[in-house]
Amino acid sequence: MEIFTKKKHLNEALDAYCKEVDVTIDALVDTMDEFFAGKDLDDVEKVAKRVRKSESKCDSHRREIEQQLFSGALMPSARGDIFTLLEALDKVPNKAEDLANFVALVGPEVPEELHADIREILKLTVTCTRALTAAISTLFKNLKQASEQAQEVENIETEIDKLERRLIRRIFQMEIAYGHRMMLRELVTTMCAITDRAENASDRLEIIAVKRKT
Repeated sequence: MEIFTKKKHLNEALDAYCKEVDVTIDALVDTMDEFFAGKDLDDVEKVAKRVRKSESKCDSHRREIEQQLFSGALMPSARGDIFTLLEALDKVPNKAEDLANFVALVGPEVPEELHADIREILKLTVTCTRALTAAISTLFKNLKQASEQAQEVENIETEIDKLERRLIRRIFQMEIAYGHRMMLRELVTTMCAITDRAENASDRLEIIAVKRKT
């Protein structure tokens, strides 16, 4: 009976962690909205602090889950896989924090003609990370659904890769200083690293799903 109680608590902790990842991404979007609205960097920084605060909460949730795993919430054979999944998931809010810090501290000048493409990537980023957190929350409840959501993460990440390459090509075709181009490229690659890490986490999840099916 104790193992079922521990597994229930583990599911609840995973749900809380995933919800906080979603909060981190939402705070990032708010940060980018402030930035693109042309707000003073001090105002952007105020919103960016929400990203950092939420990312810190994600770390706390991760430590709580790890403690539950150490206490025997799962069979030993499954613990290593969950530890690896947690490590991969942790990089998603970390990268969101990197982007928030970049725009709040550096405040790169982004030409108006690039705004639409960047916003499209951000929109897909939200969809992608939501699919990931949904998949993780569903992992021990509906394996088939979790696998489908993990596949959605990979599909969206592939689309973002295409947009990233197209956007970087546009940047280096613009008649702006080389240093400005490099700064814009860093903005784009930092942003797209979020879904790259999400895909890595979905890969770990699919490995767990395959093991649970066998």
